Amino acid sequence: MRLKQPGNGLAAHVVANQASFSNLLERLSLAILSGRSALLCVSPTAQPAALGLCRLLRSTGALPESVLHVVPVIEAEVLLPHLQRGDVITLCAAPSHTATFHAHPKVLEGSLRLGSCQASHAALLLAPEFNPAPADWDLFLNAVAAVHETASFATCVLVPASLEERAQDRLRAVYGAVSRGAEALCSAPETPAPHAPRITLVAYRDTQSVLEVLRRFPGQRSLTVLSRQHGFLGDFVASLAPCLDQINVFSPETARAAAASSSSAVANPIAAPVEDNILALLEFYLEESEITGPATLLTQVSGIWVEGVPVREGEHPFRKPLSRLRVGDHLRSADRIVRAEDVEAFGHLTGDLFYAHMDEAAARNHPFFDGRVAHGQYIMALANGLFVDPEPGPVLANLGARDLRFFAPVYFDTALYVTLTCCCIGPLNRAGAAEVQWSCQVRRSDDDTRVAQFDLLTLVAAQWPPQPAPRA
Repeated sequence: MRLKQPGNGLAAHVVANQASFSNLLERLSLAILSGRSALLCVSPTAQPAALGLCRLLRSTGALPESVLHVVPVIEAEVLLPHLQRGDVITLCAAPSHTATFHAHPKVLEGSLRLGSCQASHAALLLAPEFNPAPADWDLFLNAVAAVHETASFATCVLVPASLEERAQDRLRAVYGAVSRGAEALCSAPETPAPHAPRITLVAYRDTQSVLEVLRRFPGQRSLTVLSRQHGFLGDFVASLAPCLDQINVFSPETARAAAASSSSAVANPIAAPVEDNILALLEFYLEESEITGPATLLTQVSGIWVEGVPVREGEHPFRKPLSRLRVGDHLRSADRIVRAEDVEAFGHLTGDLFYAHMDEAAARNHPFFDGRVAHGQYIMALANGLFVDPEPGPVLANLGARDLRFFAPVYFDTALYVTLTCCCIGPLNRAGAAEVQWSCQVRRSDDDTRVAQFDLLTLVAAQWPPQPAPRA
């Protein structure tokens, strides 16, 4: 079993300039949620903004004391000797700066875990078939602005060579100085002004020339594409994918539709998708351990029931609120015989008239069935009917099922039963309930052959009957 648990070390965030603050709050939040103290390591130019941010956070009262610190150090040789095994580091710095961290002995030997670098350059590609009308140039400038907001050190704008002069005129009208040529990417200053990641305009001829430019980018690479023709994008994006971590593609029509449907005062049609899974975001800050041992030990350590661990029978688990429900609580249902008339009724009710369920002669010619069999979904529905407790109780809702597998066909007149075991109890939410995962196995009554298995997710109340609401 692999366990991910909160870390107890430091999470050092190295921020080379103030323009790199775009995702800083998210990274600080993830570090603190994972149980770590956050160390914000900033350059002299970013120190005033970092201190201001910390004072603002402290004034909210949302953070415990001593969980967030600011230090004016961003050099690997100064910072890393003070960090210990189990500490983690994320970087937002120029390529030459990040290289000193990657090459440090503590990182090479695995004592310190180094997070992927935030992209130092953000890129926008104007597709070759994109011949902008006046309104499309406005969309182009909006897209540049959206990408530029996420840039730490420079924004690379790639345009077809035929549009280079027109693109330059429009960019200079908005941003003033604009660098030109791929060489300017390599000569970008290591510590730009706090509010001024620079814009570099690069003309390209074909896919290969775009690849040559994008391969210059260090760390994670992302690209936003403005295009009208999906046929072109098929081959083009396939060629770009090996050297990019993320590609966002927008057409003028979809971007305008997104802007028109947005309820915000200022729409951003080029915004990157938001990751909703907080556990996936937290993963870098958690400590992972692999444990091999008896099933009882794994259940004791993880709090997750593992098959083979003794179970507890007695009161129906669906009658137990969280205050009494325990991992390993178990039900063995009564038997139920699968009848031909029930399967046929299910097929006509759902419209699933597949021949293996409805036509005996055709089913006997099936490669591995000996006759008509029950629908897999009928078996799952039958299982739910066998383990459910129909009376009002602490199980408030069925949230769905996952990892459904069918292992053996079920022929007519076969008796089945279901086992239901509480596997895992999630954290309590504000409504006084938690998600509970149950292991469900459907077996033949005569020989205990497992025919189906799935994990059921339910919402279970902490108390039952519900506590009366306090009087006003």
